[in-house]
Amino acid sequence: MSAKKRILITGASGMIAGKLAEQLLTAGFDVIAMSRSVVRDARFAASYQWQPEKNQFDPRALEGVVAVVHLAGAGIADEKWTAQRKREILESRTQSTAFLAEQLRILPHTISTVVAASATGFYGDTADRLVTENDAAGTGFLAETCIAWEQSLQRLKTDTTRLVILRIGFVIDRKDGALPVMARPVRLFAGAPYGNGRQFISWIDSHDLAKLFQYAITNPSLTGTYNAVAPYPVHNKDFIKALGKALHRPIWPIAVPSIIFKMLLGEQSALVLQGQHVSAEKTLATGFRFDFPALESSLQHHLI
Repeated sequence: MSAKKRILITGASGMIAGKLAEQLLTAGFDVIAMSRSVVRDARFAASYQWQPEKNQFDPRALEGVVAVVHLAGAGIADEKWTAQRKREILESRTQSTAFLAEQLRILPHTISTVVAASATGFYGDTADRLVTENDAAGTGFLAETCIAWEQSLQRLKTDTTRLVILRIGFVIDRKDGALPVMARPVRLFAGAPYGNGRQFISWIDSHDLAKLFQYAITNPSLTGTYNAVAPYPVHNKDFIKALGKALHRPIWPIAVPSIIFKMLLGEQSALVLQGQHVSAEKTLATGFRFDFPALESSLQHHLI
């Protein structure tokens, strides 16, 4: 076993996990992957499989681990929201969390910190209202999922284990997430705002998101819930305009009607037609500093 401090990441096959593993490796940690399939990535010192629904967990994954980053959960936008898929989205979060909590209860370990993901979908559609971590949850499937998700995460907090929950906004990344999908029509000279264009996008650069996870791991003063968003959220129409500028493409002045998204996506259209105007003040007050606080710099970082 390595003499280095070890960090275990669940849901290790996802975008955030890879970015975080890279930063932690640079900082001198050994990073251990936990996923449903073996993660073959040089950034991870070892990879273990788990199957929460089958009660399968390899206790070797906990050896020497000082912190867990809990990212496990089915992708929100990966498939159409059928009743079965919605159940998978919810249960992949709550059941994996309950299973992890049980393993930490019954197995010997040296873990003192758990940093877990949630999402700004917790707030529902906020329109222009700026929300903070003290605001109540909104309504709709995304909010209901986040409520149940965060309630289950409380099981990971104990007298000896600090829990930090990061409510993640729209992640900007050149390869993964929604940005490549949104950039495609813009590249083809077909970019336009969505719906009324006034829905807020509270975004964060993938580099800064990984940096914030590392910050939460290494700073014992952080506890509780923090919004993982950059300081300057923008309306959808301004996001699309900035995307056009970064790609040197014009943007159509006429928006794509909401009815088109509702016909194509049904309830899932909430992902593009609803927005959250989310404050980063509590996160900034911890002393954390964003490398990409402005949208233009983040888009240039990923698209130029």
